[in-house]
Amino acid sequence: MSATAVKQPACDVQSQQSLSPEQLSQWKAAQERASKLKRMKGIAAFNRWTMTVLALLSLPFAFFSIVGFLSCAALISLAVVEFLAKQKLDRFEPVAAQLLGWNQVALLVVILIYCTFSIFQGMYQEGEALRTLSAPEYRDALGLSEQDLSDLKWLYKSLIAVTYASIAGLSIVFQGLNAWYYFARRRQIQAYKDQTPAWIHQLQQ
Repeated sequence: MSATAVKQPACDVQSQQSLSPEQLSQWKAAQERASKLKRMKGIAAFNRWTMTVLALLSLPFAFFSIVGFLSCAALISLAVVEFLAKQKLDRFEPVAAQLLGWNQVALLVVILIYCTFSIFQGMYQEGEALRTLSAPEYRDALGLSEQDLSDLKWLYKSLIAVTYASIAGLSIVFQGLNAWYYFARRRQIQAYKDQTPAWIHQLQQ
């Protein structure tokens, strides 16, 4: 339960004059420290649901190829870790930052492996469209020469390489920055944990 989630009970206690002035001061200070982690929670929520959607979208492909199955399994596993990390983050456990950071590194590895495989496959295997165009009946109907087919194959391979290389490059930047951001937040969570009284931590359980 987050500090925001337990704000209302604290107000109820305050209205019943159950908190001393010192405790009220401690509570307000804890709320202020927790607000500094609000952006991290927002980024984590965006990444969590994005990964969940990607896992669901990849599910149909899991039944048609081993690559699709492995990609889907990896995304589902990463999404599960995101939700586990959320529970720890809501309790302000410093390990949440490490889990989220390493999960971004793991996602980057999955993306790089997939992109490398796709580039390799594109370089050494013709796509269905190229195989169709290479068939004599289609080639004659379209008036394609051997040079035309060679140019189309070069264009196809170039597009595959550029597309997946771009995805890999953007992922290195995006996931790399995300991982760095999470790792850097561990110190903030630890500071909140150290500076917040035990009775407030108990309310957050």
